Amino acid sequence: MGYLVNPPEHLSLKVQAVRQIVSGAITTLADLLFFQLLVFWGCNPYFSAALTFCIAVIINFILTRFYVFTNFSIKNILSDFIFYCLSCVGSLLISELCIFIFHGIFEFSPLIAKIFSIPVIFVWTILITRIIFMKKLNLRRDTHEEREREREREREREREWPKKLPELTEEQESVRADFMRRHLEAMQTRWYGALVEKFNHRYPLRSYRSGCITLELGAGIGGHLCYEDILHQTYYANEFLPELCDKIKEKYPTVTTISGDCQCRLPLPDAYFDRILAIHVLEHLPNLPATLQEVYRLLKGNGYFSVVIPCEGGLAYTLARNISARPHFEKTYGQSYDWFIKHEHINLPGEILKELNELFEVRHKSYFPLIFPSVTFNLAIGLTLSKK
Repeated sequence: MGYLVNPPEHLSLKVQAVRQIVSGAITTLADLLFFQLLVFWGCNPYFSAALTFCIAVIINFILTRFYVFTNFSIKNILSDFIFYCLSCVGSLLISELCIFIFHGIFEFSPLIAKIFSIPVIFVWTILITRIIFMKKLNLRRDTHEEREREREREREREREWPKKLPELTEEQESVRADFMRRHLEAMQTRWYGALVEKFNHRYPLRSYRSGCITLELGAGIGGHLCYEDILHQTYYANEFLPELCDKIKEKYPTVTTISGDCQCRLPLPDAYFDRILAIHVLEHLPNLPATLQEVYRLLKGNGYFSVVIPCEGGLAYTLARNISARPHFEKTYGQSYDWFIKHEHINLPGEILKELNELFEVRHKSYFPLIFPSVTFNLAIGLTLSKK
């Protein structure tokens, strides 16, 4: 509803965001409950909305100050509250306007009219926070520490390749190999796994043309091949481990398998392929730029590079992992999942996109499962690229 000026920074932004959502939910429920009680007792809906809104403002201010930002000091509390109330004036007007429109004109019940005002108030709050307070008030978080964090982010972006992977013990190597096999099989039998896999494997089909020559990098055991029309194209499958190439060849005899590291030069001619696929591969590569240089060498001038990457680090992807892969891993092996994922997903979407933009031009981009372009709220990104 409003914005608390000069929040302390000892809580992480993610923790603050989660706590802000919780406090907002509590405030909204309290607002609706008191509003419904007053209307039930016969009070005018407009008066009820104004009174319960004032109560909600006080509740949300207390939660924001003492729960979201854990600022137990009473210093400047009066000035903070005044600024907070000023940012709530627009929200109150919106609430009254929605009640007038939906109750007074369209004759919905007062509670329904009140509920309709909630998303409008939410959008208004975001706008007023960013436009008025975030830009015009010189907040303390935009000082030395923020500049230090920006410099640290710049150093991260300029980090040299190849990245150094964490060293694994012999036991961890064994667990890693076993889990990759077991988890992929388990995902195929669960509805959320099937939905994600459907996007992962169907998106690259955008670049298919009958008679084309295709190279798939990191093909694994050939999980993507069942989606391809391999009878009407020349298909090459690259995989680092020879034993996995053997499994692909056993199941798909017409596919040419190439055992080797895609971060090095492969025994293939220049500009030979019409399409190259990398399905959940690029996030695993310590020397990503070397792989992209090799793709650039192998791809024809009018060819397409089809990429699918996870939204690693995003809220939705982290949540999905915590209800699927993490419990499966920790229950099976009795150890933390963190070391495994730090070893596997070493490149974030921003890093991958930055390296791709050096050599390729994006022709099409798709986010799953939502339409709008957000790493935070999606699980995967599909990209169709051509050579610059």
